[in-house]
Amino acid sequence: YVGITAGVLAQAEYERRFALAPGSARAHQLLGQSYQAQGKTTEAEAELKAAIEAGPPTAEVLVALGDLVRRSRLDFAEARTYYSRAVELAPGSYDALYGIGVCDSYAGEHAKAIEFFRRALHLAPASAPARLALGISLLQTGEAAAAVTELEAAAKLEPRMRQAYYNLGRAY
Repeated sequence: YVGITAGVLAQAEYERRFALAPGSARAHQLLGQSYQAQGKTTEAEAELKAAIEAGPPTAEVLVALGDLVRRSRLDFAEARTYYSRAVELAPGSYDALYGIGVCDSYAGEHAKAIEFFRRALHLAPASAPARLALGISLLQTGEAAAAVTELEAAAKLEPRMRQAYYNLGRAY
C-alpha cells in the first residue's frame, strides 16, 4: 500500500509539473516515466513519444522508449531504432549500446551483438548483464573459449546469476 500511495502522490506531482509547462519534452518524459513505474505501458509509450516530438529528443528518452518497447511488446526492431538514435546523440551511452546488443542478439545477429556488448563493456566493465550477454553471443558464434572468459567474469561479478553458470556449462 505504501508503494501504491507513493505512486499516486508522485503522479500528482508530475501532473502539477506538467501543468506548469504542458507541452515541454521534460514534462512528457516525467509523465511517461511515472506511467512506466505504475505499469501503464500504453500511456508511458504515448508520453515518451510525445517527449520526442516536443523535442529535441534526448538519449535518455530514446533509451527509455527502447526499453519500454523491447520489454512490453518484444518489438526488437523498433526498439533498436530508438537505441540507435540514442547512440547518435550520445555515443558513450552504455544503456543504448547494451540495448542494441540485446536487440541484435534476439534477432540472431550475434556478430553485431558482440560488437555492441563490447562497446558497452568498454564503458562499464563491471556490468554482469553485459558480460553474460556477450558470453552468450560468443557461444552462439562458436567462440567457446572467449565465451568462458566472459561468463566466468559475469559469475564472479554476480555470483547468484544462474544463467551465467548454465551457459558456462554449455561453453565448457
